[in-house]
Amino acid sequence: MAYYPEDLTDLLQDFLKDSKISQEEKEVLLKKARMKQMQFEMQQMQQEQMQQMQQEQEQMQFLLQQRLDDIQAMKNEYRENAMHQQQMPQQQLVQQYAPKSEATKQCPACGEILDANAGFCAECGHLF
Repeated sequence: MAYYPEDLTDLLQDFLKDSKISQEEKEVLLKKARMKQMQFEMQQMQQEQMQQMQQEQEQMQFLLQQRLDDIQAMKNEYRENAMHQQQMPQQQLVQQYAPKSEATKQCPACGEILDANAGFCAECGHLF
């Protein structure tokens, strides 16, 4: 059984009171039926567009959250590296970043960087 909007059904019943439908009445019914069909199709299109927009919005939110998570992970890694370097003993920092040249030597006992001509380590007292 086909579905007919209530207002079209009422209109059809009004037109059938005299047991026949004139050409003019048929045109009115067809015009109203076409308008109802167009309204229905437009509602369907709007619903589809809304669903598509919602899906796109969800995708965008997911991508943004991923990017924020990546940024947070980079910040955490940077903080961990900074804390690690702060905790690193000064002599390790000097060893890591001091220019390597022939004018220095390293104490074999404590790792202190010394002048190449030093006869003993000023840090631990080791004699060369």
